[in-house]
Amino acid sequence: MFYPLFINVLGKGTQKYRDYWALFADNFLILQTITNLINKTRE
Repeated sequence: MFYPLFINVLGKGTQKYRDYWALFADNFLILQTITNLINKTRE
């Protein structure tokens, strides 16, 4: 919920910055999902 707002605020510059923050958010979500899966497998 926090990240779209975060991207919106920081991405008010050029298209390049918007793309960068969108990519960052996507990667963060992927990493978070992988971490959750690893933690579930360990339990």
